[in-house]
Amino acid sequence: MKMKHLITTVAFIATSALSLSALAGEMDQFSKLDANGDGMVSSEEATADPVLSKDWAAADLNQDGQLERAEFSAFEQKSKAVAPGTDTKK
Repeated sequence: MKMKHLITTVAFIATSALSLSALAGEMDQFSKLDANGDGMVSSEEATADPVLSKDWAAADLNQDGQLERAEFSAFEQKSKAVAPGTDTKK
């Protein structure tokens, strides 16, 4: 029983670490794109990322011309969920 608990705990820790690593990567990318450091990514700043620039309208959920961290994170998660080379617009 102790071994099962240990395995479950290790699996949980590994999963948590991977999730935090992915989140840190998104935040780092957001910071890189936020060239002026105002906490937002403008459409002009987004041109540094071809995928984000191409899908700007889908990323800018509230259509205010800039991305907050939450919008960027949601876009990144959606982008990762779609397999490369697939067409999501039908």
